[in-house]
Amino acid sequence: MRGRSTFRFAGTLGVALLALPAPSQAGPRIVQHFAKAATAAALCPVLEVDKRRLRAAMAGSDVEFSDFEPDGRFHQEMLDATVATAQFIEDLSTITNKPVIDTACSFGIRAYGPRGSSYAGLLREK
Repeated sequence: MRGRSTFRFAGTLGVALLALPAPSQAGPRIVQHFAKAATAAALCPVLEVDKRRLRAAMAGSDVEFSDFEPDGRFHQEMLDATVATAQFIEDLSTITNKPVIDTACSFGIRAYGPRGSSYAGLLREK
């Protein structure tokens, strides 16, 4: 049975997800999703980006891996989204009084895991 703190954390996470910056109009949504998922995976030692799923998502857009390179079309957007997501995870960790690693893992699974609410399957367990 789940305690009140679990439901409070889930509610806080849900509200906080709404506060994340919306994707800019400059690049496809996959750029924002990849940045957020990659940030969660970098902070959570048990998650990694599912490269097969990412390639499939990128195939349906006008984005290539070279677009993330320092001289690429979406490099700055990727950096901005990564910094914003890392700050979001740190703030949520402070609000919920949970370690950053736990918060990153929870965010990653809920948003980008197999049944993720933002882009299902972009992250998987290592």
